[in-house]
Amino acid sequence: MPEYLGIWTRWFSKDPHLHVVITGPEDRFLLREIALTAEQFATWILVKAMIMIEDFNEDLEAFSRASGLEDVPGILKHIDTYGDNPESLPLLPVFRSPKPHYLGDPDWNSFGVTVPPDSAPTGIAGFERQHRPDNLPPPVGGFRKALTDGDLAGAWALLNSPGWRLPDARDAAMALAKAAGDPGFTKQMTAWCSFSEDAFIPESDSY
Repeated sequence: MPEYLGIWTRWFSKDPHLHVVITGPEDRFLLREIALTAEQFATWILVKAMIMIEDFNEDLEAFSRASGLEDVPGILKHIDTYGDNPESLPLLPVFRSPKPHYLGDPDWNSFGVTVPPDSAPTGIAGFERQHRPDNLPPPVGGFRKALTDGDLAGAWALLNSPGWRLPDARDAAMALAKAAGDPGFTKQMTAWCSFSEDAFIPESDSY
């Protein structure tokens, strides 16, 4: 199964961390956080590469040096013992603090991130919150109230919650982009709207 890797931007949050996530169809494209720092990300890449090629070759040595990884022997020893098991990665000091959500003993009900829990309305999906049930009514009203109140983080959390029809979600995305006034966020919302229109997804279904 394919797996996608990227940086999740936590819009409207003061969270200082880098959030590297993976996702794929096997997990219904819910996000799994694997790194919160550049060093953790580089370590993750080294671990995965070693599992794939089974050799610490010149390329990986150069990558480790360029990435500033300090304890490469310790990482290689860890790989020999545990492989790339995400539950074991926190045994490496680099992953202990801050600990990415997916590593260690993850809560399988809490993937599908939007914003940090402290800025999300009760019941909204987040790294440390369980998903809302699929049969809840669409959060359009709550979104509009959050937008009117200037609560951009709350509106973003609601936009990322289940229950939306695509036409309403597109309208909400662009309304939030207009309220935010952030060129990067506007670009992301515009791209998502374009993708959703071209993806042959039933417009009448709730998501």
